[in-house]
Amino acid sequence: MIISITGTPGTGKTYFAKKLAGILGFEYLELNKKIKENNLYEEYDEKTDSLIINEKKVSDFLKEYMEKYSEGENKIKEYFNEIYKKQNPELKKNPVDENQFYPMEKILNGLKEYKKENGLIIDSHLSHLFFPEKTDFCIVVKTGLKELKKRLEKRNYKEEKIKENLDSEIFNVCFNESIENNLKVIVVKN
Repeated sequence: MIISITGTPGTGKTYFAKKLAGILGFEYLELNKKIKENNLYEEYDEKTDSLIINEKKVSDFLKEYMEKYSEGENKIKEYFNEIYKKQNPELKKNPVDENQFYPMEKILNGLKEYKKENGLIIDSHLSHLFFPEKTDFCIVVKTGLKELKKRLEKRNYKEEKIKENLDSEIFNVCFNESIENNLKVIVVKN
């Protein structure tokens, strides 16, 4: 089973991805870290303090990881399917209605009774862009704009990067791209 965890930087996706991987016993892959370590980028954009990735290199790298994880049905997949079925029709009508977002802690607490299985958690604001056909679920993590701005300032992000990330959250970029990639999207509130 493969789950991609995506969202605007600062929303809490890494916190959630690590917790989820720990509870499920899944391998945790921090994609942004691997991009840096393995030189899977073309250049550095000083203005936004960001790496410009090489999509082909990232795809080749991810393909290796994803091949290890079988596709079969299991209880954990059923659990996420139930959340997806409940949430998805309402989200498509109004993707910015916070009342439709699933509480992060509710997901984590609901999984504690399941036995650990073989799986992969891919953590990155880019994870939803790669191999949607191999990804079982895409979880988009969202948080309030005031909280997001505070977190980004605490990380000492440049003003341009903070603005870019706030705009990304306002315009639901990760959510919209996930839907466009035909992923089974679950939105989690942090």
